[in-house]
Amino acid sequence: ICFKPLQSLNVDDKIVVTAPHGLKGTQFRLKLPSVGATQTLIMAAATADGITILRNCAKEPEVVDLVRFLRRAGARITGAGRGEIIVQGVKCLEGVEYTPVPDRIFAATVLSAVNACRGAVYIKNYPAAYMTAFEKLLCQTGLKILHLAEGAFAVKLFDRAADINIHTGYYPAFSTDMGPLLSSALVNNNGTLRLKENVFENRFSYRKEFEKLGLCCRVEDNEYFQTAGKDIYKAELKASDLRAGAALVVAALAKKGRFTIEGVEYIDRGYEKTEKIFSALGGDIGEKLLNSRNSAKVNKRKKAAAAQSPKRVSRRTLRRRLLVKRIIGALLGAVIIGASFYASAKLLFIVKTVNVSGSQIFTAEEITEFMNIPMEESMFRVDTD
Repeated sequence: ICFKPLQSLNVDDKIVVTAPHGLKGTQFRLKLPSVGATQTLIMAAATADGITILRNCAKEPEVVDLVRFLRRAGARITGAGRGEIIVQGVKCLEGVEYTPVPDRIFAATVLSAVNACRGAVYIKNYPAAYMTAFEKLLCQTGLKILHLAEGAFAVKLFDRAADINIHTGYYPAFSTDMGPLLSSALVNNNGTLRLKENVFENRFSYRKEFEKLGLCCRVEDNEYFQTAGKDIYKAELKASDLRAGAALVVAALAKKGRFTIEGVEYIDRGYEKTEKIFSALGGDIGEKLLNSRNSAKVNKRKKAAAAQSPKRVSRRTLRRRLLVKRIIGALLGAVIIGASFYASAKLLFIVKTVNVSGSQIFTAEEITEFMNIPMEESMFRVDTD
């Protein structure tokens, strides 16, 4: 998608990209409105000589945000968010300070985990303007979302069986990247998911892995069907791409048992320190086990440590410890049961902030006030103006 229009910008080679005589303005129509191709061409054309006209461009918020950033740096670009983008090349760009738009796919990943694990979470810098379609689907199964001035509070109040029928498409249609995440959000849904993929081929690579988790899945042409199945307590899973890997993380968190996931290098492309993100939300995730190359070494160390254990703990002591943990959990307003790739149960209540800049714990009064909102509403908002 990218290389042919780059050639028309006077780039000589497909492997070693060079422009010995400088980039030249051109006109080009993309075969598909790809986000990556659109962004690549915009950046290349920003300092090219002359005017570049790009047609059939992606309209995603990330493209609009990139253009906003480049314009602040001195680029001359019009048409972002529409099918045709016109770029007047400039000699150079200037340094600026800029905060990118919040990651809506990351937000969808967190909402999926809350819905699947029956938890609650407050997300700062929540991109509410781009989450409406995903929110409505999850709210059909019992998720409640409160929009606030600086974020959103989501809680799984009850389980409701729902038949979900959705198809992906280019923005503003339902995002293809959110398809696998929606599948993971509904692993405990007693209804049927029917997901039609209209953008990419072979998007349902996670189907076989979901079957290992006990789900009933099938693929017919470009359609994916999923229903709840039997309980599985142990499985070895393998991520084949970024979003499929994230979906496996969420699905494993929501299932009881011990699971390992390979192919974490795919997940790391789109999520920074996945294990720390979900650990902060109450998940029991083995950081070292995330790296499949270190799994064998970790297992050996665990066996050696177990062999050197000085004494066995009595059942009475274990009961006392469990009672203390339950009391502490009740006082905090959050009962957290371990959930992870390799030792997962269910997150009954999550009360920490998902934000790299800090964390926050809700008080019992705040949680109680939120829970008192009528349950018959499928979704609600608070006017913060």
